[in-house]
Amino acid sequence: MFTILVDPIDEKKEYWYTAWKRPIENKIKNKYKTKEEKKKNVY
Repeated sequence: MFTILVDPIDEKKEYWYTAWKRPIENKIKNKYKTKEEKKKNVY
């Protein structure tokens, strides 16, 4: 199973539960970004 993280289309129009989850999603997204940066620097 694959998942795809995407940026929101319109940040102004969010439901309360979406806004509540946003910091958690950003933390996960940043973790994967730094992981990918490390992989790029290995070569």
